[in-house]
Amino acid sequence: MDNTKKLIIVTGSEGFIGKNLILDLIKLHQFEIIGNDINKQSIFSSNYKFVQGDLSDEKILQNIFENVSFYKDYFIIHLAAQTSAQISMENPKLDLEMNINVLFKLLEHIESIQRLPNLFIFSSSMAVYGSAALPEGGFQETQDLSPCSVYGYTKSFAEKLLAIKDINYLNLRLFNIYGPMQNLENKKQGMISIYLESLINNNEILIKGSLERTRDHVYIKDLVYFLRDVIMEYKKYNELIFKFRNFNFCSGIETNVGQLTKLMIDLYYKKTGINAKRTILKPTPGDMNFSYGNNKSLLNAFGLRSFTPLEKGISCMIDWALEVKYE
Repeated sequence: MDNTKKLIIVTGSEGFIGKNLILDLIKLHQFEIIGNDINKQSIFSSNYKFVQGDLSDEKILQNIFENVSFYKDYFIIHLAAQTSAQISMENPKLDLEMNINVLFKLLEHIESIQRLPNLFIFSSSMAVYGSAALPEGGFQETQDLSPCSVYGYTKSFAEKLLAIKDINYLNLRLFNIYGPMQNLENKKQGMISIYLESLINNNEILIKGSLERTRDHVYIKDLVYFLRDVIMEYKKYNELIFKFRNFNFCSGIETNVGQLTKLMIDLYYKKTGINAKRTILKPTPGDMNFSYGNNKSLLNAFGLRSFTPLEKGISCMIDWALEVKYE
């Protein structure tokens, strides 16, 4: 075992973000990666170990962390969560278990082995802002939170739990992440993915709620490259991370559902020659109406310059979805 390499532990490694991240990290040989998920392993590499099972199980945690002491530097990227606002309203108990209890058990285990990570990166959500007043320029990290779904409340509580622990952490409030490998069969989570599934299978986008609702969409590769860069350049960012802790991970661009779905239909027509339509349905309980983030703190702290334009990102995602459908 080469203790000059960095160890990265990724929970939720079989999820949408997790799989994109693992596929990127395994290309970099200065990393050893351990992934965990309740679902079975789909990615294999000589520098990647996978541990299947529930993070609330102490035996699973022991398996994940058994060799941590051999590494000079190690990092945790905690992606495991129940991420649907709709499901959280239908089954609140699931959110309490996956978003609160699992995090508590994970932090408790880290403390018990007396080997804290260099950095614990937590995937929070824009849902913590909920029904809070939307300032000019977008939601800001320093404003009051007002979640309007169980999911938003569990993420807000998780942030507070992290804040009282003696651990170096970076809290990312993720806005609408989209892109290839997103689960198109899950019609209760995501916006672009839900619309895309309906578009390619029915030539129609079913829209729950008003066309005026807004979101801030971020292409998956922007997040993956950011996470990789933070770990690779950890010492450079260290002071800023510890000073601010909470960051919106967003493009800072507000796009309404009408604009988004028109763009998707236009791109779909260019690629397939098929005219699609839109159908408006009743809104989903707990869904946010207007949401986009202020990313000035993120840009200043990490030197980011730009995000993938929405048209380019959606075009790539449609190409992927059509390839999957017809392969």
